Amino acid sequence: MLVVLLTVAAALQPPAAEDVPIASIAARTFARSEDWVTTGLDCTLFAAGDIDGDGFADVVTLNGAGQLCWAACVHGWKASPWEVLREGVAKGAVDLVVADLDPAPGCEVVVRYPERDVLFAVRDPVRFRDERELQGDIALCAPVIEREARAGAIAPEAHYAHLVVHGMLHLQGYDHETARDAERMERREAAILKRLGYPDPYRPAR
Repeated sequence: MLVVLLTVAAALQPPAAEDVPIASIAARTFARSEDWVTTGLDCTLFAAGDIDGDGFADVVTLNGAGQLCWAACVHGWKASPWEVLREGVAKGAVDLVVADLDPAPGCEVVVRYPERDVLFAVRDPVRFRDERELQGDIALCAPVIEREARAGAIAPEAHYAHLVVHGMLHLQGYDHETARDAERMERREAAILKRLGYPDPYRPAR
């Protein structure tokens, strides 16, 4: 009897974490098992965010068939069955990110690849019909920016604007590795900032 009980207990133990496929962990966590008929058993990338703009986090996944799928959060607590948001997503993705990147309600989905990011956006009403490649990310550290603005006697808003423009130009291929390249980039920065109503950051205020 003792042997039988130990055997049953062992059978009830969950397998070691390294033996459990990511997809099966996610299936237990985020969706009913029958929903995998829609998305496939090879889903290993997941993200969460408010896709439909109702204020609750939905679940997004990408399967081996190149389908970007989602399960909507219903009444703030229950995920609906999976639906396909977009077909034909390129293979090789390493991450999914859900972020609110435009003024419209709801979030967009960024599919990240080793060398590029692709944004899926414009819901109709929730399916993504616009796809464009992203050039990169711009990260701003507020405490550092504010400290630099104080040290340089610069309005914080102007310093933020300068760094955003500077970062955007880098993403478009500008750099300042040589004196000639730096002069070209600074001229472009100053022209953009002037149109936005900010002073030239490379000329001291008079």
